[in-house]
Formats: sequence, C-alpha cells, structure tokens
Amino acid sequence: MDLFSSDGSGTGGERHLAGIIASAMDAIISVDQKQRVVLFNEAAEKMFGYTATEALGRSLDCFIPDRFRHSHREHVRTFARTNFTVGRKGEGRNLVGLRSDGTEFPIEVSISQLELAGKKLFTAIVRDITERTLAMEALREANEFNHQILTSARDGIIVYDRHLRYRVWNPFMEELSGVPARAVIGKKPPDVFPFLREWGVYANLEKALEGETVAAHDYPCAPPISTRAGWLSGSYYPLRDASSQIAGVIEIIRDITDRKKAEEELRESKARLAEIADFAQTVIASSPIGIATYDGVSGQCVSANEAVAKIIGCTTEAILKQNFKELASWKVSPLLNDAQVALLNGDTLRNQAHILTSFGKDSWLEYVFVPFTVKLRPHLLLMMSDITEQKQLEEQFRQAQKMEAVGRFAGGMAHDFNNMLGVIIGYSQLLQDKLGPEDSGGKQLAEIKKAADRATALTRQLLAFSRKQVLYPAVLDPNAVVQDLEKMLGRMIGEDIELVIRLGAGVGSILADPSQLEQVLMNLAVNARDAMPKGGHFIIETANVDIDEMSALGHQPMVTGPCVMLAVSDNGCGMDAHTQEHIFEPFFTTKDPGKGTGLGLSMVYGVVKQSGGYIWVYSELGRGTTFKIYLPRVNQAAAVDAPREAPPADTLASGTILLVEDEEPMRRLASSLLAQAGYTVIEAECGVDGLALAHRHSGAIDLLLTDVVMPRMSGKEMADRLLTLRPGMNVLYMSGYTDDLPAKHGILGPGMRLLQKPFTRESLVGTVREILSQNSIENGAMGT
Repeated sequence: MDLFSSDGSGTGGERHLAGIIASAMDAIISVDQKQRVVLFNEAAEKMFGYTATEALGRSLDCFIPDRFRHSHREHVRTFARTNFTVGRKGEGRNLVGLRSDGTEFPIEVSISQLELAGKKLFTAIVRDITERTLAMEALREANEFNHQILTSARDGIIVYDRHLRYRVWNPFMEELSGVPARAVIGKKPPDVFPFLREWGVYANLEKALEGETVAAHDYPCAPPISTRAGWLSGSYYPLRDASSQIAGVIEIIRDITDRKKAEEELRESKARLAEIADFAQTVIASSPIGIATYDGVSGQCVSANEAVAKIIGCTTEAILKQNFKELASWKVSPLLNDAQVALLNGDTLRNQAHILTSFGKDSWLEYVFVPFTVKLRPHLLLMMSDITEQKQLEEQFRQAQKMEAVGRFAGGMAHDFNNMLGVIIGYSQLLQDKLGPEDSGGKQLAEIKKAADRATALTRQLLAFSRKQVLYPAVLDPNAVVQDLEKMLGRMIGEDIELVIRLGAGVGSILADPSQLEQVLMNLAVNARDAMPKGGHFIIETANVDIDEMSALGHQPMVTGPCVMLAVSDNGCGMDAHTQEHIFEPFFTTKDPGKGTGLGLSMVYGVVKQSGGYIWVYSELGRGTTFKIYLPRVNQAAAVDAPREAPPADTLASGTILLVEDEEPMRRLASSLLAQAGYTVIEAECGVDGLALAHRHSGAIDLLLTDVVMPRMSGKEMADRLLTLRPGMNVLYMSGYTDDLPAKHGILGPGMRLLQKPFTRESLVGTVREILSQNSIENGAMGT
C-alpha cells in the first residue's frame, strides 16, 4: 500500500482514493506491468491470508493456482493490448483464488488499468463468491431434484400461475393424457380441454386460487384427457410465494382406474358375500340338519336352527339359553366329551350317539363338531342329524339277515332229518306188519312211529319257516278264506274272547296256498288266545293298500306296489322290544316249558315270505299286539295243480320202477316198500347209474322214482334224458326240501308230481299206484 503516503502526504484526491481502497469490502490488488503486487488492501489480506508487507513485490501468480496461471497471463496481455484508457474496466470473470494456506476458493475478478504517480497499473477488484457459489449449487441441485421428482413421479403434477395458465406439465401427465407439455404450457385449461368445466375441475382450480384446498375430487375420464377410459382423482392446493401470497395452483392428478375397479369388485364381492350369507342363513334355517354354534370359551350357544330344536325336542329359545356343557345331561351321550376334544385338538370330530335328552327324547344322533375361530376367539360348530329311523332300518336289515341265516340252517337241518325220519317211519311200519297188535313189541313200535310223526310235523314247520316247503298256490279271495275259518277260529280262541271280523269292500285277489294261509291265521289266533288269558278282543281285518316309496323305505325289504293287507290284532299283554326282535325265530317262545315248540310264528313268517309277502308286528306291553300281513294283489289266476291224496294200496300191483336215490337207507326202504306192494324195482344210487341201468334194461320201465338233488347229475336232468329214450315213462320226484326246485331244477310244472320226504308206506305206494293207474286209463281211452 506504498502508493499512498501513510503519513497523510499526497494530494487530497490521492488521500481520498486511499481511504476508499482501505475501507473497500472487496479485495483490491494492483500490479505493475511485470505483474508484481504494488497495492494490497486490508480486504485482500483477509481474503488471501497474506499481510500487505508479505504480498507487496510478489508475483500475481502467488494468488492463482498453477492450472490457471497461464490463462491469467494471456488474459492480462490481451487486456494490455486493448490500450484501455484510465478508468475503463475489464470484463468480470469467475476465477479461482489461492490462499496462503494453499486452499482454493471461487472469486469474481474485475480488472481495470489505472495510471497513478505516472505509472500504469493493472488493478483487480476481487470478490470471494464462495457463499454465492454454494447457494447457486444448492439451487441447481434443488432444481435438478425437483426435475427428477417431476420426471419420475407416477402422479400427474400440474402447476398453474395466478392467471391459471399452465406452467408445469410433468412427463406422467404427458403419458397419462397423450398430450405433450409444449401443447399446454402458457394456455388455460378450458382452451385445451373444454370439458373440464363440466367435470368440475376448473371450479376446483378457482377455489384453490382463492386459498382453499380441494382434495380427492374423483371424476371419470376418457380421451383426450386420458389415453384410456377410466377414473382420475385430482387434488388442488394453493401455491404461495415467499411472502405467502398466492402465486398459483398446484394440481396433483392420480389415475385411480384400478382402484375404482378394485372398489367395484369389492362392492360386488361384498354384495355376493351378503347374498351368500343370506342364502346360507336361509339354508341353515330351513336345513333338516340341526346346526348350532357355541362360544368355545364360555360354552354359550350362539345360534341354532329349528332343526336342532326339532331333533332334541325343545324350542330354539331354550337351546340358545344352553351351555354346551349341558350336553352332558343327554344320557348315554358322549357329546360333551367329543366337544371338548374337538376344541382341544382343533380338528373336526364325527361320531354317533344314543341320547336321552333332558327333555325326555330317546333318539340316535349322528353329529359333527367343527372348531373355528372368530376374531381370535374359539368357537364350535355342531351339526347333527336324527338317524333313529336309519338305525331302525339297519336293525330291520340285520334282523332280516339273521332270519335268512337261521332259515338256511333250519332248511338244511330239516332236509337231513326228513331222510332219517323217513327211514324210521318206513321200517317201523314194516316191523309192525310182522308183529301182532297185541305184541308188546308192536306197541313199542307204535310209540316210535308216533314220535317220528311228531318230529315230521316239526320238520315241516321248519321247512315252512325256511321257505323250503312245497306250496300249491291258487288265486284266493282273502275275505272268503277268513269267512270259511270264522267258526273254527271262534272255537279255538274260546267264548271269553270276542272275535271281530272286518272285511274290506272290494278286496283284491292274492296268489297263495289256501291250506298254508289258513294255517297262518290259526297260528296267529292261538298266539292271541294265549296273550289274553282273561279274555279280550280278537280282530281280523282285510283291506286293499298301495305301498308307496315312503312306506317301503320304512319297512325294508318291502317293495312298492298294490297289496292286500290282513291284520290280526288282540288287546292282550303285548310284547317288549326284546321279544319282538326274536318272535319269528324258530324255537323262540315265551311260554312255559312243554307248552309250545316256538315254531308257530316261524311257520307264519316262512309262509308269508315264501308267498312273496311281508309281515310286521306292532306291540306294546299291556296294550296288545297287531300282526300286519301284506300279500301282492293279482289280476289273473294261475294254473297250478292242487295236491291229491294217494289212495291206499290194498292189493298187489305190477309194473317196473327205476328207483334212483343217493341216500342208501332211503333207497333200500323205498325199494322194500315198493317190492312188498308187488312192483319190480331197479335200484341206482345216482343219476349217471340210473341212465346206465335204463340203457341196459331191455324191458319196459313204467315209472322213474328219483330224488331231486343228487351228486353228479340232478333227478330232473336224468329224467329229461330218459324221456327222450322212453317217452311213455312216468316220473315221480321226491325230496326232503324244495328250495331250488321250481327255478333251478324245473319241476312242479304242469303234470309233474312231487313226493315229500319223509313219506309213509301208504303215501309212497298210493302215489305210485295213482300215477300208474291214471296212465293206464289214458292209454285205454286212446286204444278205444
């Protein structure tokens, strides 16, 4: 600073200039033509970190970073060649200064050429622009950041000035509308999109311009405001300047088409769910399945439908007041334990239970417990069905199966007994012929035969039960059958029991064996008499009935169709459930020992079933019993030969008989009885042997007497083969049971005869004589 005297010497102008330089806020540095510092004010000292003493005489390069020194010198030389006059300023430039500590900082420099004290000087006014540079950089970054926001935003951003002219139209708005920013900037919305007034958008802009915020205004859109039809949501905010004055409006636009679609789908889903809930509520309310829900914590019943009340036998209101722990009051029921297990395990549990509710209803239930959660609170769903009727049907089915099994056993046993009884009866008769009536041995044989006859009666009842007896069905009028038996039934039941006959009008015909049907009614009458030791009423009714599907379902294995009902009722002692389960079983009886065989109702059951019918019993202790028999109605008569009694054999007969029987004792007995009557007998033990003997026999064979069921070849098959060789031969079948005869062996057709075992000498010889005599009469008639 030696250009001016420090002691105040110099001209007044110089002193004034020195004062200005000293007090200047900017650094003032003057250099001579060799660019050595000759002036360095206080502001320069503070800016560059040198004192004036240190700076004076230094090259200007000391204050400039190395990389800028060359360009600075060239700039000064260029400036010098311009021959600026004193006081003319050079161009301001942004450069970089270098402090004494080596740090760089941005500076702004203005260069002037002055002439002081006869010397030409270059003077630089230097300003530190660090803060301004930082501010500008921050502003640049802010502008860049704002630009990134506008560019990357997935919402439309529009800025309007205070005249509501478009100032900003971000890229997403270009994408959303398909309109470039250049087409809208500087224009007002109605000039570009006239329909915005109709949509209410322009009114919202005017509200925001008055300082009001308008948020989330939804409106439908379509091209050209949008590239696709949909929905937009606009929010409008006042734009304020630094003085909080409204300078415009900012509009944020969001494409809410997907959201609207989702909302619509949600509304539709809720509507569907509501419909489903209503439908489910209706289904639950009207369901025949009992449905109830319980709070899993408190156990309180939350809901219950009418079916639950109906199944349990109480009101819905009563159930809603219950706790599921009260399920324990349903006697013989595991429901409470199952409910607790289902809640504990969180698994569905299914079971059946026999219950006796606190309301006194005795039923079988099938139920399911399903645990579920509502708002993190455990609940329990109970679904139940009354399967009492199903259990009854199952019991009926088991009973039917049991009866079938017992029947098969009884039939097989009766067949074997028939063969043995036939031998006993036959040989007893032969021995009686040799002994006189006064002989003690003859009396003993008579007792043996009497016992065998009783055993024969028992086996016939067993055959009737097992449906293996031979029936001779005929078309019958049920009313006529009952009327014919009326007097006999009256005598059987006694005078202290009133017989009541109620015959239905126009009752249809049935196909049944008349003698067996009469036996059925008599057996039932005897049972009724025994059930009314002090007298009562015995009622027989007939009626036409049509069995529908519901009735058949409740009385399996009944089938639908027209039937005739015969009902036999009494008001006697009745039967408990256990007795009713067993009454049709052979040898089951409630009578004292020696007062009944237990085969009477078994025979009734077998005859009805073999006739294609059904029998059911209804009874209550102390109120009596009713048996209802259902037999199919028929419209046409069936041509079935009735059984005929064979005449006794008083005189010797003649003829040749081929006897085929696989049971040797029976074969020998039959051969002896026939030979004793005068017939020539050829014996064979099976069908194959019978065919061989018939081929070898050169004479006539008048009658084939054969068992039906034999090993290797049945009697029917053998008879058919022999009849092709000997067409005039007569055939008489014999069998201990006839289970498969009509269907499998084809006998009992027109003109066919069957002799049932066990037979007596009279029935065997008489039947043979009847067949051969009838054949002789027919042959004689043909000869004349």
